[in-house]
Amino acid sequence: MQLRVRPLELSDVAAPLETGAITVALGVVFENSPGLQQQALFSEEMVLVCRKGHPDVKRTIDLATYLRLRHVLVSVRGGSQSVVDDQLAELGHARQIALVVPHFLAAPLIVASSDLVLTTPARLVRRLGPALDLRTLAPPLAVPGFTVRQVWHERHQDDPGHLWLRQQIFAAAKTLATGKDGSRC
Repeated sequence: MQLRVRPLELSDVAAPLETGAITVALGVVFENSPGLQQQALFSEEMVLVCRKGHPDVKRTIDLATYLRLRHVLVSVRGGSQSVVDDQLAELGHARQIALVVPHFLAAPLIVASSDLVLTTPARLVRRLGPALDLRTLAPPLAVPGFTVRQVWHERHQDDPGHLWLRQQIFAAAKTLATGKDGSRC
């Protein structure tokens, strides 16, 4: 077996799954398309992180402080807004995006050595935060979480090899959702 991980436009995942160009798609937003099957792998919540000792962040953070801080935005496709910015716009606010990076792993490293802050998936921070000496706080606005899913074409539903692959992906995702001792991560 060979695995190849590549970015995929989630708006058009049905065609490559239907043609067999890809076997399984993993991601956050998939439309219900005829012929496609889905399985939830894990759900995620969003948190705010900053370096320990950040001069402007206390035990909690209010919206005015959040808006005043300089933020890192993770944008895989290079956009300049996220669901956070959409929510802020609905409230008539905007945050200061100081840096846009294309990878989730780069952002905590940058935050750990600067006065920038990051609104990011909690699971990432739980894994990297202790090593990077990051502080985790609840964002001052309700940032919706998300569910990561695997999607495949229905013709593979009962294929033994494909079923095995999906089971391996599900098991790997489960280890991301729990700590080594089985506790929730």
